[in-house]
Amino acid sequence: MEYQKKILIIDDDIALSRVLADALKEHNASYQVELASSGEKGITKAKELKPDLILLDLMMPDLSGVGVMQKMKQDPELSALSVIILSQMSDMEKIAEALALGARGYIIKADVDLKAMLEQIDGQLATP
Repeated sequence: MEYQKKILIIDDDIALSRVLADALKEHNASYQVELASSGEKGITKAKELKPDLILLDLMMPDLSGVGVMQKMKQDPELSALSVIILSQMSDMEKIAEALALGARGYIIKADVDLKAMLEQIDGQLATP
């Protein structure tokens, strides 16, 4: 049996998260996708799930994506988790800040090409 890759989507846009989760599961049946609707919920779920990859929005009401990454970096349980930023923002300062905190990639939602995004996620999950 193939190992299920666990992906956690942390985004306050639940409708978009569900569409993305469905696309991921349809693309690869071995992907187990979980959702968290806020930064704080995302941190809690990441501790429970220990995902292979986190897709993280930058702009959320309770705790920004950068705030989530800062908390993750300080937590030995979470500091090594792979993160790809998925956000509406194309602010180069925020992109640089997220990458400096350890994000492995950055996808701007408005520019997203679903096929290219799935390839980027596949590539990240193939990396040990």
